[in-house]
Amino acid sequence: MPKVSLDSSQTTTPMLQQYLEIKEKYKDTILFYRIGDFYEMFYEDAVVASKVLDIVLTSRNKNDSNPVPLCGVPHHSMQPYLEKLVEKGFKVAICDQVEDPETAKGVVRREVTRVVTPGLMGVLESDAGKVGETHYLCAIHRDKKRWGLALLDIATGDFRVTDLVADPKVLLEELITLRPREIILSELDLDGLKLSMFACVTRLPNWVWEESYARKILQEQFGVTTLSGFQCEDIPEGLIAAGAVFHYVRETQKVERLKHITALKKFERGDHMILGPESRDNLSLQDLIEQVNFTRTSMGRRRLQSWFEAPLLKKDKIEARLNTVEELLNHQDLSSQIQKELDSVYDLERINSRLSLGTANARDLKALGASLQSLNCVETLISEFQSAEIQKISSAWDSFSELAQDIEKHIVEEPPFVLKDGGLICDGVHSELDTLRKLRQDAKSAIAAIEDRERKRTGIHSLKIHFNRVFGYYLEVSTTHLSKVPIDFIRKQTLANAERYITPELKEFEDKVLGAEGRIKILEYEIFCGLRDRALQQVPELQAQASRVATLDAFLSFAQYARENKTIRPQIEESGVLEVRSGRHPLVEKNLPSESYVPNDLTMHVDEDRLLIITGPNMAGKSTVIRQVGVLVLMAQAGSFVPAASLRLGLVDRIFTRVGAADRLARGESTFMVEMCETAAILHHATERSLVLLDEIGRGTSTFDGLSIAWAVAEHLHDKIKARTLFATHYHELIDLALTRPGIKNYNVQIQEEKGEIIFLYRLVPGGMSHSYGIHVAKLAGLPPEVVERSKEVLKNLEQGELESEGMPRIGKKRPKKEGGQFGLF
Repeated sequence: MPKVSLDSSQTTTPMLQQYLEIKEKYKDTILFYRIGDFYEMFYEDAVVASKVLDIVLTSRNKNDSNPVPLCGVPHHSMQPYLEKLVEKGFKVAICDQVEDPETAKGVVRREVTRVVTPGLMGVLESDAGKVGETHYLCAIHRDKKRWGLALLDIATGDFRVTDLVADPKVLLEELITLRPREIILSELDLDGLKLSMFACVTRLPNWVWEESYARKILQEQFGVTTLSGFQCEDIPEGLIAAGAVFHYVRETQKVERLKHITALKKFERGDHMILGPESRDNLSLQDLIEQVNFTRTSMGRRRLQSWFEAPLLKKDKIEARLNTVEELLNHQDLSSQIQKELDSVYDLERINSRLSLGTANARDLKALGASLQSLNCVETLISEFQSAEIQKISSAWDSFSELAQDIEKHIVEEPPFVLKDGGLICDGVHSELDTLRKLRQDAKSAIAAIEDRERKRTGIHSLKIHFNRVFGYYLEVSTTHLSKVPIDFIRKQTLANAERYITPELKEFEDKVLGAEGRIKILEYEIFCGLRDRALQQVPELQAQASRVATLDAFLSFAQYARENKTIRPQIEESGVLEVRSGRHPLVEKNLPSESYVPNDLTMHVDEDRLLIITGPNMAGKSTVIRQVGVLVLMAQAGSFVPAASLRLGLVDRIFTRVGAADRLARGESTFMVEMCETAAILHHATERSLVLLDEIGRGTSTFDGLSIAWAVAEHLHDKIKARTLFATHYHELIDLALTRPGIKNYNVQIQEEKGEIIFLYRLVPGGMSHSYGIHVAKLAGLPPEVVERSKEVLKNLEQGELESEGMPRIGKKRPKKEGGQFGLF
């Protein structure tokens, strides 16, 4: 973070001295210091911010020998600048004026009202827009045996806690899955895992990590005397991490409680399928989510993403989701009507967050009111459904009709962003406000009426009413008519040819007119605050309603995807079967011409054909087939219908993938090393319930080394782990594995040879393929004809028999053991 650079010889003004005192308390932030209509930055903050934000760097006290670097952003449009800084990993302290500049004596008092950090970016969503991202703040408390992990998305109120075995691999895997924006550690934590590679790291004092303090701060947040109701008593390390999270939130957001954070939820790694980073990438998880995403709200988008990122492991829970999707699918008209209403629903979770933080503006309230009006219509529609999940939503549905009506009645259609400048409140809701507005609007005609009345009363036809900033409103009478001046005129000024007077009526009118604008702004702000406070009191109920809307929206998205993409309901079992009929890869199918996609069949079972060796040329579709199976399994356990003619699925605890070639040069890891590390992780963590997808093993080293490794890996997966495995390879020698073990079967992606050319049929069929047809693919890629012909000659020279005389594969033969357990020679 930028540090203040101040020459010892520099003198500072009282205002800059105040800035330096505040900056001293927030050394690790960029300080947004409010001056008038701008947030200003000084010294090194200004230098850094001007570069990041691409704004002009100027200076204060330009005539001094050491001018102070300065840049600034308008206070009413500082949001995009703030977001840009935080996205770049900076923390920003917002320092506001906390007293009226017009009444302040000396330097206006200023205080930091909140600190925005990468993990608390959710507080920046200021337009009630439809944003579907999560911004997790994560705290890690590391003990010798167990590590506590707590997560908070302040925008949505999602607050979760768990504990993990003290295993760096498990922790890193969880962090990769959860993708926090900021990680909180203690001052003593040496960060040997280099967590700063994953997110911004913040240190908190050691005393924050005491269990007694964590319990106290959490009990205060939830208004309870014990945390047993959250079922977290058995994970003290997790509670300590949760306490650290909330301490950080209180310190940065300057609040004691956040009403939209209503619970601390315990989550277990065993509750959901685990998807490592390689599987997420290789299965194109984000693209898949967008393919299935027909949600109408950002809340629904986040819920849908969470379902895909953590598919279910319990058959009854999956079936409950599938039942809901099926019912919605069968009632298309009702589903479409609900979706139409949801189109008008804003991000209630983020609005609740801003209500809790005291940053909600009139646009937020207007968005809340409009959303609640639409949700009133949804209540009637969902009552028609019978599935357990929707019945659960329907029975708890809250209309908030009174709050919605009051917001509609009070807040103008398009309220301004700034709260204290007026223009927020409708006419007809407050008598004094209406009177003041009428007075402001009718001031000119009212003055004319007073002037006309005074002329008639006094008989002075030349009498005029004028206004200036010194005297305000006054009556001016020429000296020739002074004898007609009534006794109630009060002299204010004598001129050469005239006298100026005021009257009690004119003074009262002046006070009303001049005070009307200020009073209007004050009244509007008071009315708004009263309405906002009413909404704040209902934040816990609004938060629960937001969760119901998110779930409903995600189910409707599943149903619409199912309706538009020729899908079926998967059959979920507790067995070890995996049977696909006419399965299709949703992403590949989308990018192909209509009706050109070739569906595929596949059958596996942990007790019979649990490892399938898949051969075939490049471009034939091996990778597509094996990834397709992974995608279908993921979709089914997330609760979605799948693109296939049928799918029988014995539940999968994890999907492992080893696909493609990539290096990690920054870590000094070659392509082959990366491949071996990923393979090792699979062999260490896969179980009999896992699905393993391997696309080429051992290709990054010599042929004999690679083939040997691939053979041994396949044997280990079959013999020891017994996981259902799809193993795509160009080592056609591996097809001989099927001769050694009944649980290994050969499949190939079919081609057709005609006159020395190959035609890709993209169909998976039983049986192995003894040629890779790489030379044919090389020809298609445009290699010179002479190179292609020479390649064919060399290939013939290299080809040789692979089987022993008794018909067993030579490569799979084991050497007999000598005494002492040592292997002998063949």
